[in-house]
Amino acid sequence: EAAVARGFSALPLHLRRYFGPPLVDLFLGAGQDETARQIRDAILRAPGDAGAEVALMDARFDLATGDGQDAGKIAQDVAKEAGPQSPEALVTLVEAALQSGAALPDNLPATLRAFLGDAQGTTLETPLHRAILLASALQGDFAGAFAELPASPESAADLWALAATGADDNLFLAQSVSAAAKGVPAVSRDTGFAVAQRLQDLGFPKQALAWLGVVGPEE
Repeated sequence: EAAVARGFSALPLHLRRYFGPPLVDLFLGAGQDETARQIRDAILRAPGDAGAEVALMDARFDLATGDGQDAGKIAQDVAKEAGPQSPEALVTLVEAALQSGAALPDNLPATLRAFLGDAQGTTLETPLHRAILLASALQGDFAGAFAELPASPESAADLWALAATGADDNLFLAQSVSAAAKGVPAVSRDTGFAVAQRLQDLGFPKQALAWLGVVGPEE
């Protein structure tokens, strides 16, 4: 990692800006946050406007290192430019809101859906489905969020973490009882306990036990 960081810093600026974003993502995905930071800094310390792609790289770095608030600000600025990076910026904005609790624009789920047509079959399709689901849940539309779940099953744990306390009783019961019968998703220990406790309070002890039996490792 040190050799890559040194070699990267020696590249001309236009190559750093071109190769930097995927390299930062690569090292973040491998848990090498310090190397990702060195590569990011080698790009950002140069003068001039680095462009939307580099800005979103910075936002993804902030997200990965726990600064959802700053990531959201960067993503919002990129989205306002209405350029080709807008869909990815809005996806990042939703992920930042999930982490920080920041409010999202009211029409965001509809805006994200509008981008789906052009994203079919691309690497952005899956993130857009997840963003629609999360944006709906974060804005209290849990019916819309659960309707999106088949297109984004990997988002189940995050959805249930929000729904455990945010969904109304009728929707919560319909979804949690159905999941208990069919096989509930793997969720964090805290989420599993929260769903089970609410089911118990609502008079469904058998279904509560089903949720307690599938919680994942403690985070």
